[in-house]
Amino acid sequence: MTYRRILAVGDIHGHFEKFRSAYEKAKVDAADDLLVFLGDYIDRGPSVRRTLEFVMKLAEEKNVVLLLGNHEQMMLDYFFGGATGEGWLMNGGRETMAELLAWEKEATGFYITGHPLDDFSETLSSLLSIGEITHIVGKERLLVRIGGILTSTKRFTTKKGDTMLFAEIEDFSGKIELTVFPRVFYAHVSDLETDMILVVEGHVDTTGEEPKLLADEIWRMSEYRASFYLVPPADADRRTLWTAMQELFAAHRGEHPVFVQSEGRWRKLEQHYWIDGSAAVRQELRALMGESAVKVR
Repeated sequence: MTYRRILAVGDIHGHFEKFRSAYEKAKVDAADDLLVFLGDYIDRGPSVRRTLEFVMKLAEEKNVVLLLGNHEQMMLDYFFGGATGEGWLMNGGRETMAELLAWEKEATGFYITGHPLDDFSETLSSLLSIGEITHIVGKERLLVRIGGILTSTKRFTTKKGDTMLFAEIEDFSGKIELTVFPRVFYAHVSDLETDMILVVEGHVDTTGEEPKLLADEIWRMSEYRASFYLVPPADADRRTLWTAMQELFAAHRGEHPVFVQSEGRWRKLEQHYWIDGSAAVRQELRALMGESAVKVR
């Protein structure tokens, strides 16, 4: 068959609106044009799902060839154990994974191939689990810091015309209602959408049948850096301990702030002493100073 035009499309990477605009400008003729997609439909962009749905629909109706790109191959390697599987997550795969999991839950009601919080287990381990809040409901307005995924959001306009938010946030242990008043809402409005993964600090409200969390501060979990709080053992030789700590800090340099208790006060160390927050550095600190001497939050 002879085609009027052969149109090649590559590297959409989830940027659906840009692709659709270019597609409409091209005025593709279903009968006379051949549309060849060169792959890389996924990763990096905000609309992977819409891109895939649109392209698959085109393939049913028009003269379309769909080729596999290296990003699709990396995704397949990730799911089926190929050598470059982990590389997919570092090259835009995290965004695609989050969107595909949301799509999966919408269709089935469950996460099947994974959970959006799987990549944040280390951060979550340093925070209070939502399930634990049910055991502290006797402590009115207790300040806590939790992490989780927003499973529902509803905006509400106050009598003064300000916007606030009622949401539900869940982790692996449970879920809790989240209230975000206007001051905090306006500071973090772009983060307060369903399926966003957040760290939230706030006070527990126990006046109702179920505890609620009143948000004071919010971080995207991908940008959150837990702090390390270290309490040197009272019987340790301070000079020897500090030398060992400096060596450990140098071996694990990173972006996590470090606080050391000195004479009953917390002292924040200079940035060149900050550490990477890995499981290895936590283990080494606890071996050096004792299990109870290291707190992460």
